[in-house]
Amino acid sequence: MTTTRLLLCSVLILLGLCGTAFSEEKKEGEFQVTAVEVEGNKIVSTATILAKVKTRPGDRVSQQTVDEDIKRLYGTGFFVDVSADIRPYREGQRVRFQIKERPLVVGIVITGNRHFREAKLREELKTKEQELLDRRQLKEDMERLEQLYRTQGFHLVQVSHEVKIDEATNKATLFIAIQEGGKIRVRLIRFAGNDHLSAKRLRRAMATKQGWWFTAGYYRPEVLEEDVERVKGVYRLEGYSDVQVQANTIFDERKRWLAVTMGVTEGPQYLVGEIRLHGAEKVSLQELEKKRLLTSGQPFSQERLSQDAASIQSVYFAKGYMAASVEPATALNVQTKRVDVSYEVSEGAIAYVGQIIIRGNVKTRDLVIRRELRIAPGERFDGEKLRRSKERLYNLGYFEEVTLETTPSDRPDRRNLVVTVKESKTGEFSFGGGFSSVDKFIGFVEIVQRNFDLFNWPSFVGGGQEVKFQAQAGTRRRDFEVSFTEPWIMNRPYLFGFDLFNKTRTRGEGYSFDLTRRGGDLRLGHAFGDLDRTDFTYRLERVSVSDIADTASAALRDEVGRNTLASVALSYTRDTRDNVFNPKEGVFLTSGIETASTLLGGSKEFWKWTGSGSLFLHPLVESQVLEFQLSVGLANEFGSSKTVPIFERFFAGGAESIRGYRERRVGPRDPVTNDPIGGESMAVFTTEYTIPIAEFLKGALFVDVGNVWNRIGEFAREGFKSGAGAGARIKTPFGPVKLDYGWPINPDPGERRTGRVHFSASRAF
Repeated sequence: MTTTRLLLCSVLILLGLCGTAFSEEKKEGEFQVTAVEVEGNKIVSTATILAKVKTRPGDRVSQQTVDEDIKRLYGTGFFVDVSADIRPYREGQRVRFQIKERPLVVGIVITGNRHFREAKLREELKTKEQELLDRRQLKEDMERLEQLYRTQGFHLVQVSHEVKIDEATNKATLFIAIQEGGKIRVRLIRFAGNDHLSAKRLRRAMATKQGWWFTAGYYRPEVLEEDVERVKGVYRLEGYSDVQVQANTIFDERKRWLAVTMGVTEGPQYLVGEIRLHGAEKVSLQELEKKRLLTSGQPFSQERLSQDAASIQSVYFAKGYMAASVEPATALNVQTKRVDVSYEVSEGAIAYVGQIIIRGNVKTRDLVIRRELRIAPGERFDGEKLRRSKERLYNLGYFEEVTLETTPSDRPDRRNLVVTVKESKTGEFSFGGGFSSVDKFIGFVEIVQRNFDLFNWPSFVGGGQEVKFQAQAGTRRRDFEVSFTEPWIMNRPYLFGFDLFNKTRTRGEGYSFDLTRRGGDLRLGHAFGDLDRTDFTYRLERVSVSDIADTASAALRDEVGRNTLASVALSYTRDTRDNVFNPKEGVFLTSGIETASTLLGGSKEFWKWTGSGSLFLHPLVESQVLEFQLSVGLANEFGSSKTVPIFERFFAGGAESIRGYRERRVGPRDPVTNDPIGGESMAVFTTEYTIPIAEFLKGALFVDVGNVWNRIGEFAREGFKSGAGAGARIKTPFGPVKLDYGWPINPDPGERRTGRVHFSASRAF
């Protein structure tokens, strides 16, 4: 009986426990969400908030889902606090999300700014009106404003802020107060402990400058910290590898000026001892030694050591040893107190070109790129050919960037060459106006596609052809021109092109008559290697001369009328410039002879030879360019013609030849009207030195010497005219601006010896 009772009690207890568990399970699973509400929002709409949560009426209540909803609402960045309250509601559970929104910035008020305009300061702020306030971002904004002022020398600037919030609407107004303080300038930079290097040399290496008439000399702590490393760099180049430099500043009482003291502990000077080269067998030691900067007995520099290793490695790369490596090592010789240097060369084997892979070209066809490469699959890698290939691709004008890299191939003795390009805009549609000292006011419309493809419909881009339409109209000229050029015929370096034109110029500066030229030409050319080419041109045009002064001489009046000009020309060009658009070194030579004859369909007979050469150097600083240019021309009539027509003679003077003189006024004049009539021979020599001042600005110094002579037999017999001056080359969003001031050194008797401004501005770059 007792046992039976115990069993019965156990069963009842188990049933009770199961019932409780079942009841709990039923409680967890049966209650549904009967309402989802939002409380506390004033700016963000309820619909927007509910769209972010997954808890929905009709779903079973899940604490895990509610917790995830809270995280999702935090993730929107709209709220600073989010919680959820779950309570019984209409035979279920109501989930109410209680939120606290970030304030909405409805106004930003900036006071105390005098140096910077308010618009500039607002640009620096990431906190914007009609956006929710982010306190962390606001702190960064204040630091950003202070840094902006410090870059302009306002080292004492203080930027504070206050946020006023309307509790009823949760809208905030941000008040920013700026105390600019004064600019701190550097009055003096002195050095202490510099026993072996002059203070002048060290100051020149620093970006911080002393305030002077033409130098602001603003104090910027971060720049001064960088100057410490710059001064160290100067010492290290002179062998002082252990140099220590510390910058100390002393402000005046008003904190308007400061003095900088650069304390230097030079340490010992290390000189180069013995230099050894190990592992060089396939390249002569003499060739490698030519590339070294370090020599025995000179100051030791770690920077020059690294440059030497790279230079030696470049010799191997140029010869096809693409796996070659050079490891420099140093050791202090206790006996000589010098640094012995050794270069360990691992030559590897010659590498040959595997595949050539073209990447990055979206518009330009692979063929256009491949035909400019000077190296082909199967050839030994050659550094000079790679350099020239890269130059040729840049000179196309199609690409902003060109990189050449190698990757492993399926054969150990070959490496693939990867050519990666970043295409630039090759099509231009430009219109606008300009002014020049010859043409006065002029408007233009121009459509150019330098990477045209006649057979690629409908884009017509990517074939490497060039097509151009140009129209100009202004005070003294009206020009219309259409041209087409195919530089590669049947994928061979033969050029074909044509030009059609209609050009009209009225009487004015440098022109004693109205001139109209209508016609066209056909062009054929052939490139020989990388540097040389010849071109053949047939030209046919109708030329009209009119409106010559009644008081002009008989010879000048005889030029009036219409003429048909038919000519053939043969020219030769050699171009070694590193960049055709912005050359810094190299030579550009061109020479051509043209013959006009009645046998070709014209009414005039003459021959004309022109030649010019330009030499580009950067003798002092690589970014500065020195250019020497010589232009020579000779012309003479033959057959039925008694003179070379005035529209084919040579003229000089003005912006494009001898600056400082009036346009086309150097050379023969009409004896009656004193108008320029040109000559049969000409020579102009120009020297120009350009100096970059800013990214958009270059300065120029120039000297021009030359003259024009009436007859070919008078070439170089009379004195030359000279002009000198300075100018600026300005790159603007509207187009290039060229401004020169030239001074005539030896003008003709009776002419005023005053300088002239030569100004021109026209198409966009």
